Amino acid sequence: MKNLKLSFFRRGGRVLHIYAVIKVVSQNDSIQKTQNAPMSSMRGTLTFMPCQACLTEKINHGHWTVGRYRNHLLHHLSTYCCDTDALHPASEKGIRLPAVADYNDNLYYLCMAPRYYYRFPHLLWRLWMNMIFAATSYTNFYQQKHELIKELSSGAFSCVLQMRLIETGDTVVIKRLPYTDPEQKRLADEEVEQLKRIQSRYVVQFIEAFPFDKFLCIVMEFCSGGNLRNEIDNKMKQMTIIDRKMQTYKHMFYILSGLQVLHQLGIIHQCLSPENILLDKDGNSKLSHFVSSQNITDKDQLGTIETKIYTSPEAFVLNMITAECNIWSVGVIIIEMITGQYPFEGQTQQESIQNIKNGNYTPLPDYIDGDLKTMLVNMLNLDPNQRPSAEQLLNSELMQLQAQIQSNPSYIHSQPNSIHKPQQKRYSLPGQYHSLIQQVDDYEIMKKKDENSCLQRIADVLSQKSTENQLELQQLIEEQENACKELIQRLKDSKDIQLQQEDDDCWLLTVVLEDKQDDSLRQKIVDLEIVESLLIIFLNRSLELITKPFSECFSSLTNQSSNEINQIIISLNPYPSLFRLIDHENIDIAQDALFSISNLIQTGSQTTSSKIPHPHFTIITECTGIEKIYQLFKRNENNKYLRDVAAYSIGQLFRVRQIDNNEMQKDIIKQLISLIIFDQENNQKKNSTAALNGLAQNDENFNEIIKYINMEDISRDLGKNIEGNVDEMKKTQQQQEGNCLLLTSILLDRKDNQLRQKIINSRIAETLLHIFLNRNLELITQPFSKLFHLLTLPSSDEIKILLFNQQPYLPIIRLLDHNDCEIVEHAIYSISNILHVGSNTESLSSQHPHFNVIFQSNGINKIFKLLNRDDLKQQTQNVAAECLGFLFQAREVTDDVMKSTIVSQLISTLYNPDNNQKNNAKYALIRLAQNNQNLAEITKDIDLEQIGKNLKMKIQGSEQEQKDIQTQQEGDCLLLISILDNQDDDKIRLQIVNSGIVESLLLIFLNRSLDLIYQPFAELFLQITDAEDQINQHIFAKNPYPSLLRLLDHENTQIVEDALLSIYNILTSGSNTTSVQSPHPHYDVIQVNRGAERIYQLFKRTDIRKIVKDSTAECLSHIYKARQINNDEMKEEIISHLESMSNDIEDDNKEKINQILLGLKQKQ
Repeated sequence: MKNLKLSFFRRGGRVLHIYAVIKVVSQNDSIQKTQNAPMSSMRGTLTFMPCQACLTEKINHGHWTVGRYRNHLLHHLSTYCCDTDALHPASEKGIRLPAVADYNDNLYYLCMAPRYYYRFPHLLWRLWMNMIFAATSYTNFYQQKHELIKELSSGAFSCVLQMRLIETGDTVVIKRLPYTDPEQKRLADEEVEQLKRIQSRYVVQFIEAFPFDKFLCIVMEFCSGGNLRNEIDNKMKQMTIIDRKMQTYKHMFYILSGLQVLHQLGIIHQCLSPENILLDKDGNSKLSHFVSSQNITDKDQLGTIETKIYTSPEAFVLNMITAECNIWSVGVIIIEMITGQYPFEGQTQQESIQNIKNGNYTPLPDYIDGDLKTMLVNMLNLDPNQRPSAEQLLNSELMQLQAQIQSNPSYIHSQPNSIHKPQQKRYSLPGQYHSLIQQVDDYEIMKKKDENSCLQRIADVLSQKSTENQLELQQLIEEQENACKELIQRLKDSKDIQLQQEDDDCWLLTVVLEDKQDDSLRQKIVDLEIVESLLIIFLNRSLELITKPFSECFSSLTNQSSNEINQIIISLNPYPSLFRLIDHENIDIAQDALFSISNLIQTGSQTTSSKIPHPHFTIITECTGIEKIYQLFKRNENNKYLRDVAAYSIGQLFRVRQIDNNEMQKDIIKQLISLIIFDQENNQKKNSTAALNGLAQNDENFNEIIKYINMEDISRDLGKNIEGNVDEMKKTQQQQEGNCLLLTSILLDRKDNQLRQKIINSRIAETLLHIFLNRNLELITQPFSKLFHLLTLPSSDEIKILLFNQQPYLPIIRLLDHNDCEIVEHAIYSISNILHVGSNTESLSSQHPHFNVIFQSNGINKIFKLLNRDDLKQQTQNVAAECLGFLFQAREVTDDVMKSTIVSQLISTLYNPDNNQKNNAKYALIRLAQNNQNLAEITKDIDLEQIGKNLKMKIQGSEQEQKDIQTQQEGDCLLLISILDNQDDDKIRLQIVNSGIVESLLLIFLNRSLDLIYQPFAELFLQITDAEDQINQHIFAKNPYPSLLRLLDHENTQIVEDALLSIYNILTSGSNTTSVQSPHPHYDVIQVNRGAERIYQLFKRTDIRKIVKDSTAECLSHIYKARQINNDEMKEEIISHLESMSNDIEDDNKEKINQILLGLKQKQ
């Protein structure tokens, strides 16, 4: 072992030293790693040893083998500074050579790898000379080592040069990037780091990077085969279709493989086009010009791309390139390679871009078929989420076959027909059912292909006529013609067998699925890709080859399926395929397609809010689907079922939207109304009611609907007795139900008091109550009870008073005995809604005005019985408990069992995730608590110390754990609110203050994210401060102002109001405990937290209620009691507002406001 000390002179006269340890190991031409090689076997190996100082840097940038990148390595060595006495045994430390070192004041750090050595066959004297050369001026090094061939491209941000290495004669490409300011360095370094990560034969190889003058030079592999654009425009245009397809498969495999590498590394190709796909000397595709998306400015990513015509539609909207955009680009390039034509061609580039955005590409020619066509159609899907990934495409049979060819070129000769043979898949169901759903080419297309093949063979024969006589030629031609005819006949026979097999399989699936709600079976069918196969058949196969079993099978899949299964089917983009079937000459097939479409549309309706537009409207409009359904509706006047399905499908699609076509609007509305009133099929009525309700959410549609509704006629029809023979009774019953459904469809989700009053004035409500009171319960169905329920909500107090005047309780209470739980639910909700208006008209300390009426109807006992029924929803029982809580407002529940059950039910509801139910339970408990015996029942199990601990819990843990903590804390606050609201006794408040609950709330207000502070927290604090002055002085001692002032920034105006009123209560107590002439004792604390300024800002807001504005003025008057207001604007506005309040309010409060004004004006 020999130590060599090399001294070099750099610019500026600085002397740098390099220490090297040279070892000799056995000759080996290949670079390889070895551990602890014995000294006796060493020859031709160089190991560089780092000094102790460099070891402490602990920098690791990867590795770079010496043999290939010697010159770059030596440049690093020329700037690598070590001490003379820090060498370490080679068996302990070695250096793993870096791909790129950090650039920092010209000091480049080498990287370390324990006990690794690198072998290489270069002569040591050449290494020595290279070391010496590397120490010279780097400008000379750059110029002497590289010879410029030509400039490939030049722009504002980079220059690309084709260079020749003088020493070896190898050609490389050098990309020169500006490298002066920090941002340029960051971007350049990021690009180099990404290039280092990409080591794949499918992308252009990165060799090295080095600084030169004011630039960073990136050395890349040179691809001598040019780019894919040249091959498409020249070489491939001279090929036959078969050769073009073969060549395309190869390029497609290489391009997708390159993309897979990039995408797995999180890198998106920003400018994928034929110009940026290079070909090496063997003609293999390699991706180039990929840069990190981080290097594209957020302002306009598309603006830096060389061409936009290979960009996907969403990129123009999102202004960014994604992995899905890359897949679209590959699809466009593949089509252009095979056809020689750009598929989105327009007369101008702008027109081409518009074609891209609309997905309008030239129809694929017949010779693009089978798996390839399926792949391309999916790659050009307008929905990026529906496009396959590069990995999924590479897993296709077509690309797997190409992978075998690339790994074993002889494979293609052993499988002569594998490329052209249609790829067939057999899908089978487990067990006794077997299904063969095969994707086959259209018969006419295959016939045309084979005819062309025969003609080509004949042409080949004719080309030999110079050496053949005419008779022989004629004989050859006849032989070829006969061979073609036999081939076509065999193909036709084979096709017929396949089609029959497919028909049988579809029929079998239909039998298995028919009238069965079996999601597990449907899930298996989806997993076996049978749905996808059917959709491909519908989209691509000639319509005359698509028979009834196919369409009926798909219809059975969507019918009686859960929304979850249908959503999976929707994710497969079924509408283009199904709407193509609408054009089928066989009306039964068109009807099956329409029924499938209708089922999917219903899933879209049921899985989204009824108050927003239908989620499938846009995609169906893009397929011209609405117009196709409407034309089918008009063409089949005698097919009632088809017209019904078409009508409620269009109705649901136009949810919340106006039907602009007046003729369509009238036709669809009339059809739906007729279907609702007169149809005997309940499912059809249900679908039509939902459709008409969706239309009624739009005012223009509603105005058209209301033209066909006569309230007086409906009232008369409802007043008819159910009598006559069985058919007559059934007809009357169905028509009455239909009229109720019709009114339900326009009332649901509609806050229209005028409409409700019109219905009540038409005596429809009165007629319904007569039915509830007198008709056999079995003949009272859901449409009757639901209509009355919708009259009670959403409605104003005036409407509810009108209904109360109809004496509704006895008839509705009778419905509580109904066996139909839905009707019981409608009845108890109706009672609850009317009870609310009774509570609103009386003070909390007064008993409920409706109690006696309900008690006399035995309503108390009947409502209480609902709490013990096992067949009712929990929500229904919660509402029943709320009704009893309202009825026993300020009245003792004398039955102890009933009292305990009601209180327990209401308290448990406080911890329910449903906010509406929680609030209703709170109000019911507040009303119960106005009686001392009821209050004692509510408070007997409340543990204030435990509540204090609960409120101290942080929102942490899993998502469910966080939700549980939040629900517990809200429930605790609501429970305390229910026993404090409208209570004059401050004993409970004092106990709460002393239990630590106040401190817990203040910590929440001060530290918790505002969006996690909900209204019950602020409301509870307000209830605690609604107390005597002594208690508020205790609260003031806990420093509440910083926490409460922070709540004034909350987005929830109710929380802001509660916080402001809490501040008002504490300030008022402060004023009450000092004389009018004395300044407010809280002034200093308020001002430290900018309290006056923040309250004044709230005063100036225009979105607050009058009570809040009044309270802000009073708060400021308290703060500035006996003090000068230096802000003249504030002073003028506050005094003016208080004077206005003094003139408006009642005599009881006038004195208070005057006292406030007196204290405020003392120092002004």
